Amino acid sequence: MNFSIFMGTQIEQNLENSKNKFSLKKIIYYFFSTLIVIFISLIIIFILSISIVISAYYNSLPNIKNSIIINNKKKIAYYYQNNLNKHLVYVSYKDISPYMIKSMISAEDVHFFTDDEGINFLSTLRSLYNDIFQKQQGIQGASTITQQLVKNIFLSDNRSVQNKIEQILLSIRISQVYSKKQILDAYLNDIYFGDGSYGIYSASERYFGIPPSKLNLAQSSMLAGIVQAPSVYSPISGTNPKLGRIRQIYVLNQMIKHNDIINIPISEIKSAKLEKLRYNLN
Repeated sequence: MNFSIFMGTQIEQNLENSKNKFSLKKIIYYFFSTLIVIFISLIIIFILSISIVISAYYNSLPNIKNSIIINNKKKIAYYYQNNLNKHLVYVSYKDISPYMIKSMISAEDVHFFTDDEGINFLSTLRSLYNDIFQKQQGIQGASTITQQLVKNIFLSDNRSVQNKIEQILLSIRISQVYSKKQILDAYLNDIYFGDGSYGIYSASERYFGIPPSKLNLAQSSMLAGIVQAPSVYSPISGTNPKLGRIRQIYVLNQMIKHNDIINIPISEIKSAKLEKLRYNLN
């Protein structure tokens, strides 16, 4: 009799423990299920918010279809908005030395012809993070040639989040509307080379007294290197032209490193490193 009572009590305790365990599992299940639902909901809200913001920015962007207008007849390039008053002597892509084109790509954007979007997303995000959280002046993510062109034509030097978003969207849009050759052509005709020289025609004449079609590899690599910091690197008026020489060597080394893209004989690149350049000092 006592044994029966004991067994009955034991069974009741086991059942009660089972109920408690089941209840605990149920609580844990519902807790984590709720967390997952909240997390997914927040992601959806975040994506929708970003989509709305990007859509608003995208719709407010200028119409770029006729923004880069090049008048071959007058040899003048007119640029949209910020550069309406900047008249540049225009040089057609086919009249620019291939050395200059390859030097500029090596210096600024070695994947220019293979990057369809015209954006270096990793570097742009790193730069955006720095602008938002670290606020460190002078630290920038590397910009592609397309991004630099967008900044020169459409945007100010303001390092705001809005500016970065507009730069990304405009770069993508320009990559969709214009060919790579048109983008690089506009870039080379607009970029500042120092010593008062805007565009490759002015730079070629100013530094070497020759048209852009006649630039050799050493001359081209020097000009391409100047672009990063013209006031410092210019061999004529820069504050530290020795750094310009170091930058030129960097450009040539980039050509060796990415020779599968640049496709210039290594021996020719090494010869360019040794060439002593003569500048037009008049």
